[in-house]
Amino acid sequence: MHTIGERSTGILVRYLPLLTLSTAVLCGGCGGGGDDIEKLPLYPASGTVKMDGEPLGPVTLRFDPPADVEGQSRGFVADADENGKFDFVTTYEMGDGAPAGTYTVTVFSSVGGASKPFPALYESNTRSPLKVVISDITGEGANSLNIELDSSAGAPSDNPTTGHLTEEQFRPGLIEK
Repeated sequence: MHTIGERSTGILVRYLPLLTLSTAVLCGGCGGGGDDIEKLPLYPASGTVKMDGEPLGPVTLRFDPPADVEGQSRGFVADADENGKFDFVTTYEMGDGAPAGTYTVTVFSSVGGASKPFPALYESNTRSPLKVVISDITGEGANSLNIELDSSAGAPSDNPTTGHLTEEQFRPGLIEK
């Protein structure tokens, strides 16, 4: 039986990485904007994320302009479900769309972790080979993105914010046997 202090610590240990990732994605993906910023035109985008041809999810996708492209648009995020599908992307407000441009895609496990581990390479916006282009088009099927990860691209992540660890690794000493 755990004391209240141990329970609080267990909750903190369990959810701190998720809170940290969520804060980073929201702050970085949305740029901390407000009504006083000049908003770029946005376009619809949706798609799927797969690894070795099989759906990968639930995961959060972050799309960043390449570091070597000056003056390009801001980044955006999307959440893919357990079937690897995402139906909308978020730049300023939930589901508002994406600015036109070329983006590097990074992948993070969502709550509960991805359906299978994926290479850590895809978690780094400086190393991820994944790229997409958002065009300034609208209408059905506009900007249909197919993102494909390769499991042989490297070792799985050991970062606890990705959800790749077992519960024993994630919460050492807090599991009742």
